[in-house]
Amino acid sequence: MLLRLVISELRHRWSGAALGLIMIAVATSTVLLVAMLAESGERQTRRIQRDIGLNVIILPPGTDIDEYWMTGVATGSMQADVMDRLVDQDVANRLVPMLKQSIEINGHQAMLVGLEDEWYRRNRTMPDVFTTEVPLGSVVLGSAIARSLGAGQGDVVQVLGESMNVDRVLASTGTREDVAVHVTLADAQQLLDQASTLNEIQAIECHCAPGETDPLGRLRTALDPIIPGVTIIRREAAANARLQQRHQAERVLAVTSPLALLLCAGLVAALATMNMRERRVEIGLLHAVGRSGGFIGMLLLGRWIPIGLLGAVLGWVLAMACVTFISPGLLPNGGQMAIPVSTFTFVLVLAPAGAISASAVPVAFALRRDPAEVLRSI
Repeated sequence: MLLRLVISELRHRWSGAALGLIMIAVATSTVLLVAMLAESGERQTRRIQRDIGLNVIILPPGTDIDEYWMTGVATGSMQADVMDRLVDQDVANRLVPMLKQSIEINGHQAMLVGLEDEWYRRNRTMPDVFTTEVPLGSVVLGSAIARSLGAGQGDVVQVLGESMNVDRVLASTGTREDVAVHVTLADAQQLLDQASTLNEIQAIECHCAPGETDPLGRLRTALDPIIPGVTIIRREAAANARLQQRHQAERVLAVTSPLALLLCAGLVAALATMNMRERRVEIGLLHAVGRSGGFIGMLLLGRWIPIGLLGAVLGWVLAMACVTFISPGLLPNGGQMAIPVSTFTFVLVLAPAGAISASAVPVAFALRRDPAEVLRSI
């Protein structure tokens, strides 16, 4: 009788451990996948909103805004060394210094645009997104001016008396960019005889706090000490769309991950409750031989440590396999879902701790039962 009881209890114990292991592995992989889906969605949203374009225009002090909108060229100028100071502010990023001037090429009106690589705040290193890459001594033509000139890749055009090779022709955008003649900033400064000079800086607005009522004022407060009297234009529609969509994605991330964690904790608690019912005889026998409630509780809860660790590892493997399978379908534009390696330590701690916490209440109820009553029910 006792042998059959021991064998039965061992069978229940191992089946319960296996079920717990599976449950924790599924719970861990679910939490990781939900967190990755939300984080990847938020990251993709940032990229999409970023690609709407630069939404902050910084113009020299005293610029005539009416003339700027009419011609696309700012009156006045700024010294190029202002860029060294602009990298230390926190309201605008991906700063693109420009020198722009209306010119005539073979009887056709065009916009000479001298560009430099993007500058990043705090001197961070990031790949360029908005800068049109132009080789030194060459030009990149907008579609309309290229059509007017009858010029294409490999041809030579005269720009302010200088012969320059056409590196390529850009696709039509339906904007003033279609009549732009892009050159390097150094070439533009030489062609216009304006060494170390800028007349426009475009940038992307940095992340603003939700509910901010005056983002333009925030830009002015930060930039005016660097360029006193600076003229700032904020492209409101693009900036607000980016801001609202980004905050929405962040809210989704903040809500979905805790909900997934709570759901998985509930599943583990339900499993622990069933397991305590199956092990009521074992608990009664341990009480009968004089073991204290504290010892039994530590024994019952302690078993979740190895189960939680192994379940976390299996869940990690399962999540990685799912990521490899679903990433191409969810992020078709080359985006990748990834589980940071730093997350592994967190998961190893969270899985056992979560399992123990979820099991604590069922264990407490099981220990409150009278062992004599349990043993009489055998």
